[in-house]
Amino acid sequence: MKSLIAIEPLGTLVQIGIVILPIVLSITAFSFFYVFIPNTKVKMRSAIVGAIAASILWKFSGWIFASFVVTSTQYAAVYSAFASLIFFMIWLYLTWLILMVGASIAFYHQHPEYLSYQKSERRLSNRVKEILALLVMARISTNFYNGKPAWTLEGLAGEISAPIEATASVLAIMENNGFVVKTHEDEPTFIPGKPLDTTPIDDLLRAIKKSDEKDYIGPDAFKSNAEVELIVQNVENSLSTALKGKMVKDLVTNEMEDHHSITTVPIGAAQ
Repeated sequence: MKSLIAIEPLGTLVQIGIVILPIVLSITAFSFFYVFIPNTKVKMRSAIVGAIAASILWKFSGWIFASFVVTSTQYAAVYSAFASLIFFMIWLYLTWLILMVGASIAFYHQHPEYLSYQKSERRLSNRVKEILALLVMARISTNFYNGKPAWTLEGLAGEISAPIEATASVLAIMENNGFVVKTHEDEPTFIPGKPLDTTPIDDLLRAIKKSDEKDYIGPDAFKSNAEVELIVQNVENSLSTALKGKMVKDLVTNEMEDHHSITTVPIGAAQ
């Protein structure tokens, strides 16, 4: 080996390899963890991004920890043989912390929509829920009717440019009311839970509108008022009249139409 190192440019290449090879092995190991250990599909590019960040933290933390151990002779004097165990536990904690940080970076690289979704945005208005439900139902019904692959949660959120948690909350309401069914796969998909030809759009909107009543409070808890009840009933009747004869199938987009155009009924519009 000494003879080979003395020959240029082999010597320079060996020196570069000594520096690069540990980093490459570290990135490879972290990438393996991030791809195969999580119980979900992780994209290789996201895993590599997280692995690079974890490897940098690993090398930096290793250098700091090694310096700390070398200069901490007083701990060995106090704790004797137990000092090695203490140092091992500290390093074990740092190792898992670095592994989790890299995993978080890989996750947010694969799902950047979670970075822009703020806590305050989780409270959706009924109007937004209704529009989101129509958009989601239109996509699910279109793929099902045209024999295309079913949508996943991530695919739906990306397709309609909606926050993934908002999409998940609306899908949960639709699933609880039987409008969609979630398949039991490694990456679950959603298909219609009711016949497209005979399921009124009005039923879907009413289910979305009443979704929070069971969790919080319903109109039956208030003192009744004939005038208010009449107005509410008129509003509901107007919506039913506007959507009369409109079925979920009417949301289906024809395969020959533009992929991003869907047929929806404006909420609250009278026809």
